[in-house]
Amino acid sequence: MSKNKTKLLSSDYYSALETLRTGGGLHMNKDGSMAVPENHTTLINHADTESLGFEYTTTKELTELFSFMTLYPDRYKDVCDRLQGGRGHEVEKIIKECPQIVGLTRLNEYAHNATKEFDLWLESNKFEIDWGSIEEILPTGVAMHDFFSHVQSRLPYEKCLYIAKINPKQTLFLSANEIPIDDQIDFWSRQRRNMNVVSKESNNLDDTLNRWKIDGIESVANVRISGRVDGEFVFVPSDILVPIGIEISELVDQRYAPQVIGKGKHNQIIREISFLERKLFETQADYKYRGSEFFREIAQTVVCYSSVLLDPQFREFAVKEEFYGGLNNDFLKDSKFININTPIAKSASQRPMFEHKVLTLNIPKDVKNPRGKGNRKEGTRLHSVRGHMMRTKKGKLVWRKAHWRGKQKFGVIKKEYNIPNQQAV
Repeated sequence: MSKNKTKLLSSDYYSALETLRTGGGLHMNKDGSMAVPENHTTLINHADTESLGFEYTTTKELTELFSFMTLYPDRYKDVCDRLQGGRGHEVEKIIKECPQIVGLTRLNEYAHNATKEFDLWLESNKFEIDWGSIEEILPTGVAMHDFFSHVQSRLPYEKCLYIAKINPKQTLFLSANEIPIDDQIDFWSRQRRNMNVVSKESNNLDDTLNRWKIDGIESVANVRISGRVDGEFVFVPSDILVPIGIEISELVDQRYAPQVIGKGKHNQIIREISFLERKLFETQADYKYRGSEFFREIAQTVVCYSSVLLDPQFREFAVKEEFYGGLNNDFLKDSKFININTPIAKSASQRPMFEHKVLTLNIPKDVKNPRGKGNRKEGTRLHSVRGHMMRTKKGKLVWRKAHWRGKQKFGVIKKEYNIPNQQAV
């Protein structure tokens, strides 16, 4: 295998994978003892200031838990035994009897969901996407959702992991698996009965999913968000349901707004702004999104980006897709090459090679910084054309999709579209 075909994934991926493997950096061992790595304070410190974006064990709760473990070791062991496999009402009953163990419940709940996400990352087909570059080639004043409104939201595989490198210090991870909408309706109904689904949206989730089904939506992407900024990684323990198979123009409509569903009662999304949001939008004077709205927006945006980059027409025109070989999902699943007891190697030479694809825009620089000169006598300069009605040679009216026209060698035209009585789109 040639050297350029053995490219490792982003180093942020391996660091994030290790954090997921350890249950978020702080978890309980099977015997009930506390596993406290050196970096365990990250999540707790953010929980103390309510800047995680979801509920997590605080220093106060952890102190109360340690005191309970020390003063009542036998009772603590009994509680741990009862919590093993306990669900819903049973867990709430135990917490009511021993409120000191609510911190333990939060740790276990988060660790459980983090290690499940670890397994999903190993099983998923991995894509590195060129974040933010689409806007650089759009016509001035035209939003991606408008220019690519005809592109359908979709996943290229049943299970995907998108790695979006924003800059050297910021990486977003979006894992998604496609599920038939009937299966999704049945699954969340069962979860609610077990009290494992708690959010302001869970009460009307059935209505929303059934409405989507009536509208003809056959599949839903079950999405999870993670991020690593300035060396800090956080996995958000919530599922975000995004309808698949509809046009991007419809996806941004409120009717099809992604549904944010908490994965447990004790790691709920909170309204306070998360450190992840603050870091990503630190250049803005005001923060637009709060709580679940921020995570909803991130999921929607990444799904839109990936749908555009993987759209057959756009990929043929502008996207360079390169495959890098390595361990495939079937091998990982069958061999247990990496599991909860296997640390992820830190040095580049020891990191496992995962199969993945890198998607980058492959458009001439002049498109991003148009300076070319030319005229129609020489040839048509490269320019964008918004969607419009056109008449075929046979006289039939059809819709022409938004597109670029012309050749870059004749120059580039960057245009604005002004609509009467409205601001530029």
